[in-house]
Amino acid sequence: MVLRQIHHPSVLGASLLGFVLAFIWYGPLFGETWAIGAEVINPTTPPGWASFTAFLVGWIANYGLAYFLIATRQKGAIAGLKIGAIITVAFLLQVIIGPWLFAGRFLLFAVNMPYFTLVALSSGLIIGHFQK
Repeated sequence: MVLRQIHHPSVLGASLLGFVLAFIWYGPLFGETWAIGAEVINPTTPPGWASFTAFLVGWIANYGLAYFLIATRQKGAIAGLKIGAIITVAFLLQVIIGPWLFAGRFLLFAVNMPYFTLVALSSGLIIGHFQK
């Protein structure tokens, strides 16, 4: 069974790192820029349920990343980085580029894409490193 092959603490750790990075990225680093790009007039702290849901979705996504490593029989940090890069190009770019292409929100793309790339690469690095 695949679940036995996953190093669950690394998935949780990568998810927590992504959550902390989001707090920093969309807070002090690029919070105002993101709000302008997203056309949010009065940015406020998100409600607890939104933060919890974002963490939960990231956790599920990291289980998907771990599954890709297992399915491709890859192990190690470099393999994790490669899978993270593939996920970025094959899946994330397709979703994140839409607001720029169809709504002219380049600033939103410019803030979101580097964040999601950083998270995919760091998650791949962590999960790949500890893959059984």
